[in-house]
Amino acid sequence: HKNDNDDNIVIVLVMGSGWLGHSALVYTPTNWWNSGGPRTICTELGITCVSIRHSGGFFRFWPSVLILTLIAFIILLTTKLILLQQEKDLSNNFFVGVVLICSGLILKVSEGKEGGATLDEMMEDVAQALEFVRCNDNDDVIPSKSKLIIGGYSSGVHVLATLLHQRPEIALLNQKKKDIIGILYLSGLLRIQESSSILLPITWALFSKLPDDLPQPYRSGTPPKHVPHFLIGCQNETFGLPLLDRAFAIKPYYEWLQSINVPIKYTLLPAANHWNILTHKAMVDAIQHQFLPWIIEIAAAA
Repeated sequence: HKNDNDDNIVIVLVMGSGWLGHSALVYTPTNWWNSGGPRTICTELGITCVSIRHSGGFFRFWPSVLILTLIAFIILLTTKLILLQQEKDLSNNFFVGVVLICSGLILKVSEGKEGGATLDEMMEDVAQALEFVRCNDNDDVIPSKSKLIIGGYSSGVHVLATLLHQRPEIALLNQKKKDIIGILYLSGLLRIQESSSILLPITWALFSKLPDDLPQPYRSGTPPKHVPHFLIGCQNETFGLPLLDRAFAIKPYYEWLQSINVPIKYTLLPAANHWNILTHKAMVDAIQHQFLPWIIEIAAAA
């Protein structure tokens, strides 16, 4: 999409779901899912959006895994019926989402570390992609005078934040490269050290690491302090229910960045959740009315 904004802003998002694998069966639907964010940004904001997918693992459909998935489905169906009998209001979206998550985690945990990308390899993917975008001189793709906002969604937030904390020079100004004027994180930084028991299946599925073995950008490393950060979280991340809110660190990350004098803003979306934020109107409104005017003002004053 061509830029319709006079400020030549391009948003570069590191998307999630790479950990699910890259076989056609898995990659096609997750790619469609992730394309919702860039498509929304292009359509609603008139801003070119570049999507980056970090590498991940590769599923192996073992018979035992399929049996475990079926058992998980039966357990969840029984739970659903019990909750309905107790007149609990539980949406179908929640039920379907939990089934998909449990199935994916069972598959991924069964696979273990074999054949999957390491976190370092994921970060290197992102570093190379960012370098390509910053140095690209093809105006038909990314105008040479573009100003970049880099960011991420879901596991892409954790990968990019870890990368920038370990290698903050990636975001430094360089006359030969496009300027990075902002960082945008959408629902995804994991709160490792304070939620290890909750995160054990998640970190193993996403990064093939136990929580204690996973580098944590939250309260560690050195973020790019000169770049304004904008963090968007959801009031209830898991389908509108407070099931995994302790696993996300968007708000504590905001408070920590604020304490070390990083230019930072944070907003919490009450109606959105982790799985619909990419196409939610509240996300578009937050970027359009809170984030963009703020960073444009900062860039103009620099």
